[in-house]
Amino acid sequence: QKKIPDDVILVFRHHPLRTQGLEKLEGLRFVILDTVQPRDLPGPGDPEGDRVDFVHKFNSLYYSEMVVTTLVTIVLDAVALDKPVVSLAFDGKKKYPYAKSLRRMFSGACLDWSEVAKCGGMRMVFSPEEFARAVNEYLGDSSSDSGGRACIRRRFVGPRDGSSSDRLADAILTHI
Repeated sequence: QKKIPDDVILVFRHHPLRTQGLEKLEGLRFVILDTVQPRDLPGPGDPEGDRVDFVHKFNSLYYSEMVVTTLVTIVLDAVALDKPVVSLAFDGKKKYPYAKSLRRMFSGACLDWSEVAKCGGMRMVFSPEEFARAVNEYLGDSSSDSGGRACIRRRFVGPRDGSSSDRLADAILTHI
């Protein structure tokens, strides 16, 4: 019995400085590796590189059905576009020591996402079965958890009006 439909394609965009293990994904018919090599990263003063990478990442998110990730800031990017998010909180078949495990992401050891999680706008999954269930539920109804995503946008993303740098500058200046 297949847990996720055969026609699902995963676009896997890894952190550009963490490339170990990618060879395991090469050749899988349902995975597209979206690789950004460290040498391809824009450096300071490279606005064109920044723009190209931003547009590529934005389009990848915009045209996706959902985002599967851990607890990293791409969650907020996806939620800003009202995309369903599945956050992985398990390591797969292999058990890793806590320091290298995805479980640590959900314990507050890395960042405290508990306030984001309280909004209920994403699915945190702790097993392959929960992962398959969450993916299938979102494929069936992408509006599921949209109220929680609205809560996350309201509390943690803010308005998408092009004035975030003004708000940031005002906040900094009030504390100087």
